[in-house]
Parts: sequence; C-alpha cells; structure tokens
Amino acid sequence: MFPPALILPIPTNPRQIPHRKKDPKTNLRRLPILPPPASEARLSQVPTNIPIKTNKSSAPFNGSTNSVSLIPLKYNSSGLLTFVKALVLLIFISASGLEGRERDLIAVLPAEVLYPARGKEWIGHFLQDELSRQFQLQKNYSALSPRETNRWFHDDELDKGRRQNFLESVKPQWTLKLELQLVLKQLSLTGSLKHVGKNIPVRSFKKILPFENPDSLLQQVLNSFFKKEPKQELLYHPQGFSWKGLEAVYSWKHQIPVPSVNSEGWNTRSEELEILLADFPALAERLHYEKAVILIMQASASLPVYVPTLNHAETELKHALSMRPESSDYHTLFSLIYYLRQEKMHAKAEAVIANAENPRNGRALILYGLSIGRKAKDGDAYIRQGLIWYPMNREAPSVYPDPFEVLIPDLAPWLVGNRSSDPPQYQQLMDEARELYIHGEWKKSKRFFEDAWALEPELSEAPLYLARIKIAEKDLKGAMKSLNNLRKRFPEDAATVLFQGYVYELLKKFGNAEILYRKSLEMEPENHRAMLRLSTLLIKTGKYEEARSFLESLTRKYPDYTVGWWNLGLLYQKIDELESAEQALEEVVRLDPANTRVQAQLEHIREELERNISQ
Repeated sequence: MFPPALILPIPTNPRQIPHRKKDPKTNLRRLPILPPPASEARLSQVPTNIPIKTNKSSAPFNGSTNSVSLIPLKYNSSGLLTFVKALVLLIFISASGLEGRERDLIAVLPAEVLYPARGKEWIGHFLQDELSRQFQLQKNYSALSPRETNRWFHDDELDKGRRQNFLESVKPQWTLKLELQLVLKQLSLTGSLKHVGKNIPVRSFKKILPFENPDSLLQQVLNSFFKKEPKQELLYHPQGFSWKGLEAVYSWKHQIPVPSVNSEGWNTRSEELEILLADFPALAERLHYEKAVILIMQASASLPVYVPTLNHAETELKHALSMRPESSDYHTLFSLIYYLRQEKMHAKAEAVIANAENPRNGRALILYGLSIGRKAKDGDAYIRQGLIWYPMNREAPSVYPDPFEVLIPDLAPWLVGNRSSDPPQYQQLMDEARELYIHGEWKKSKRFFEDAWALEPELSEAPLYLARIKIAEKDLKGAMKSLNNLRKRFPEDAATVLFQGYVYELLKKFGNAEILYRKSLEMEPENHRAMLRLSTLLIKTGKYEEARSFLESLTRKYPDYTVGWWNLGLLYQKIDELESAEQALEEVVRLDPANTRVQAQLEHIREELERNISQ
C-alpha cells in the first residue's frame, strides 16, 4: 500500500518518479523509501508468466567458438518493425541452428600510437571505432564493440597476459592490431589481421597514407583488408566527417578523469556535448548516443532510477538509431533503458536483436539473463557467460563513463568474490517476498522477509519491509515499535526515519511527524519523497508559505515530477493564486496527458478565472 502522499489522490504515471540517494550502509540492493505500487516495483520483483524456451539445452553456452545465445524473442516498444525483425531472427535460428548463422568474429584491438604522434591518440580511437563498425556490417564478419574489447585493456596497453586472458575468454576468430605514426600531413599505418588458433597467413599491410580526410583514410584502410573479397563494401559511407570534429569529439569522449555524475564538472561536460552537437552535425549520430549514455548515468546516479530522464535518453537514442539502423550497441543500450524502466519483456527483445547483430555481446547476454524470469537464478547461465565477455568489477569501475555499471548491484551474486555457484539464498528470498508484498499478500511475504532477515541480520531492508507490512495491516502501534527498534540498530537509515514520521502522521501526531520528516530530509537532502511528505504535512497544519517553498524547490529540482506539480497546483488554488495554479496543473497535463482527473481540476480553475475576470 502506498501512503496517501497527495492532498487529493490522483492516478499518476508510474514512470514519472524521481530518484533518491542510495545508502550503501543499509542494503546491498535497492531500497524504496515508501511502499511502491506494483508498477513501481524493483526490476527483480516484476513477475513474468512468459514461457522461456530455446531450441538447445538449457545451458546456452558450451564455451566453444561457435556458441551463441539462443534468446527467445518478444516484441519491443520501438514498434512493429523491430518486432517483425526479431521474429524473423527467432524463426531463422530455430530452422537453421546457430552454426550456420554465426560470422567470423573480429576483435579490433586498441590502436598503438607511436612517437611522434603522441597526443593524437584520438586518431587510434576513431580507427578502432570505425573499423569495428564496418566489420559488424559485413556479411562474412562480425566485430566486438570497442566498449567490450576495451574492458579488457587499460590505458591502451596490450600486455601479453591481459591479451591472452582476453583471447581465452572471448574467443574471437580474428584480431586486428594497428600501429600508427603521424608525420606532418602523412599517416604511417601498420596493420595485421591474424587468425586465432589456426595456421592461416596473416593479412598485413604497411602504408603511408595522406592525412586528407577521414572518409578517404577509412576507405584505403578497409580496401587493404578486403582486396581479396571484392564483394565487400563500405556501408553508411562516406560520412562527411572532418578531422577537426573528430578530434574535438574524441578528446571530449576520452577525457579523464571523468567528473562525478551531477557534479559541476559533469554539468560542464554535458554543456560541452551540446556545443559539439551544434558545431559538428555530421557527427550527430555518435553524439546523440553519447548524450543517451550521459542521461542514463544521470538517471541512475541515485536509486531508484529517475524515469523521466530515462525517457529523454530513449529519445536521444532513437535519433541515433534513425541515422544508422543496424547497430548492436544501440539496441543494447535500448535494452538497458527498458530494464531500468522495469519493462522486462522489451529489454529481452532488444537484447536478442543486439546479440543477433553482433554475437558475443556480453552486455546483451547480461541484460537478457536479468530479464528472463521471475527469480535471479532463471538467467544464471546467460549472466555468467555475459560477464565472461564483458567483465565487471565493483571494486574497480571503468575509468570512462559506463552506464552498464548501474547493473552491478543486481549482478552482485555473480561478481568476483562470491564463491557460491548459485545466487545467494538471501536474494532469492527477498525477490519472492517483494513480489508477494506488492500484490498485497502480507502473510506470505512476511515469512520470506523473516527468513531473509535471519540470513542477513546486518541489513535493514527485510525488517523495514516487516514494519511496512504492519502499516499496511493498520497495526500502527506494532509498526512504530518495530521501527523504533530498527532505528536503534540502523540510526543512519533515512528510510526508517521517514516511515516513523509517516506512522506518526497516520496517528495524527503531526508535530512528531514533522520532526522526523525534517530529520529524514536532513539525512538525504535531495530525497523527493521526504520533501513531498513534509510539504503535504505543512499544508495539513496550515503552514502554507513553508509548504510553498518546499514544493517550488521540489519542482525546480525535479521538473518532471508529476505529483510535485499537482500538489503545488492545489496549494496555489488553496491560497487563491489561480493563475499560478493553472500553470502548475498545465505542467501535470503536459507530463500526464491521459489523466482526466487533472484535466477536470484544471478546467475548474479556468472557470474560476473567467468568473473573476467577468466580475
């Protein structure tokens, strides 16, 4: 049950929910501050009754170089075209098997930039990106995404040990290594395309190429590899890039250290991206993708994720995809967005398309495994293989922005340091318990929460849920007793303090409730629900000016927070500022156009305004 945070309860869009800061001291996974409705549940809580089938054994990978995931497809929200495409892929897989489908996999390794080209590393990044993209588009080849390849290498160093681990784990059939030197206006480029594990002659070349424009350079490099394959051709080419634009974009993209998300430096970085987008339209496809990455990281900087920003990221990614439809990276990022938005079926659909367009897509496998069923263990084999291909380390995150690291809390059972071959029992119990809780099955969920608490007594999540069950069952005195005990054990847990305040509010002890709401807000100053609850209580107690200050601050910080605008509009109406009330409710309608209750309230205010004018 969700506490009546509003002055007047209205149905709101569950996707328009801002974020909160997470407290790593109190739990391993996401801990909502107030009981969410079913549509707002954590990803691992969302049940699915869709049968999962494959045309092979339940273990999708055997470790051979010809193994690719068989991911059953569902539709995706980007439209009928994607659904048809995915359905055709599934039919093809079922009819022909994997071996006939997989293309030779090429790993384009980070380019080595030699003296005197030091400081021009961006040229190597550009060539790695473009060659990987072109190989992905060819009929006889596929290529690892540079983001996946570079997870294995740091600072562009290719030491033998790391390279050998990469080859043994990912098992590409080919590796492409480049060395480049830039002297005056000429580029000395050495390349070798080597088959892994077979005695096949190395394709190599060394050329001095004029440093004229990016399109001609890329054409000459690829022609050197495809000269024996006349049917191969460059796709989405020429692109009209300029060296000036590429240097600006890649220098921005690979700038380190990257500022922390939502810091002043991060905001400056976002502004620089907007300038690049305006100055270099030929690079708009790449820049829209980078903008989507930034927005996803902003949305997931605090948990639960801020869905309106994810929606903005989806729009940016659609812009990028419209310019280059065949992109495994883009479909993988769509899968991440849908997973974070709790649209598990759509996440699975995008993951299968991403994997079909580029086999060995570790990120797609991870997302598919996380979305495949009701319990953590349902996607275990997919997640384990995905983490082999796309390793993650919660202790040493990537030096460059990586939106997929938001998955680390959900991947905790599979990451390095967990010795168990199966996901921990605690997580399974919590997943079962949350699912029962959001469906109102309090007694059944209580048993699971109690068992989970017995396994992990140092985590506050399970006992907090037990207190919330008492609130839902109207046992307010019992809930308060549980919360008091919980606060003694976890004095820094803002969620416990907030729930204490809520119980006092239900008991009509508004003074105590206000003190605790302020305390919770002091512990987490950006907590939107604490701000909303406090402002609602201030309205109840007639403290309109202070409530106004909180709500105006709330809507400035979270301009897509529908409930904040709704409460502000009703407050303006209450203090007879009808024009301001009209503007606030217009924001609600903009954010939630299907909400008839808000439309009726807005019409009522407009009628009042017309009467006042006529008088």
